[in-house]
Parts: sequence; structure tokens; C-alpha cells
Amino acid sequence: MNLRFFAREGLLVTEPGAVRCVGQHLRYVGRVYDHATRQLVAAEVPSEYDPASGAGQRLIKITHRDRSLWPADEATAHACGVPFVPVVYTDGQWEPQPAKPAPTTTTTKSKGTQT
Repeated sequence: MNLRFFAREGLLVTEPGAVRCVGQHLRYVGRVYDHATRQLVAAEVPSEYDPASGAGQRLIKITHRDRSLWPADEATAHACGVPFVPVVYTDGQWEPQPAKPAPTTTTTKSKGTQT
């Protein structure tokens, strides 16, 4: 089973082993370069890494220590030692899924009629 990560808004985690070449953009985990806006945006698919590799171990450490990435599934969250938070893709970023409002129960006291 591979580790799967989404990018967090406002945080850039360099891809393990990425080498900066002249004229190219540095690669980041869970990010793609959008040529239309000339910005790095969150990728809609998770970045996958082998948990036994050096890259996978580095991302586990970074996610556990800094919470710099969103684990894409419960197995990845467990491997990183962080709680799993479901996220949704909105406006080019991954954000925590809004909590469902708790159902409200109203109790009404009915007055009994006396005869």
C-alpha cells in the first residue's frame, strides 16, 4: 500500500530527491504548475510514495512533525501518526470537509387538557 498525500494550502513541501534545473520549476508534493495563472496549484489527485523508500520515510516524518501535508486516506494518516481529516477540493486547494451540523432536537411540552 502506498502513502498518499494532498498539499495543504499555503505550504510547499519539496518532492524528495527533486533537483532544480535551470529554467524549470522546483517540484512540490501535491502541486502542479498552472501555466494559465502562472502559479503552483494543488493537484486534484494525491501524490503517491512507497512507504519503505527514503522519500516515503521523509514525508512520514514531515507530516508527523509539521502537519505539512494532508494524508489522503486513513492508512496514510495512521502511518504518519496523525488523525485522519477528510478533505475536499475547492477553488484549487484542499480544505477540511465542513463538519455536518449536529441534528437539533427540540422538545415541546404539550399541555394536557383537563376535563
